[in-house]
Amino acid sequence: FFIYDIQSTDQYIFLMGPKLIYQYDWKGNFIRQIGGGGQGPGEYTNLTAPLMVNGESKLLYAHDLHTQQLLVYDFDGNFKKKIIVFCLMKEKHWPFGVITEK
Repeated sequence: FFIYDIQSTDQYIFLMGPKLIYQYDWKGNFIRQIGGGGQGPGEYTNLTAPLMVNGESKLLYAHDLHTQQLLVYDFDGNFKKKIIVFCLMKEKHWPFGVITEK
């Protein structure tokens, strides 16, 4: 498992690799895998950093580079929605993008 990003809240630690997101408690106990590989609703094919976590709303935002979507999950692992990201890349740089919610 190659780790791209680590994010935490006061309750959980989230590890993200290119194909998986894992959730642990602060004692190191595995809680769950969030989402999974594939092309269906709430599934991803190629995750990229950063993983974004909002501890107040208890939401997790994961960017799928292949589909150019932010996938939103709650801390219970439930898929909530997708947000389309229109990339304004020049020569494969990623400093700018436009986000539209659906």
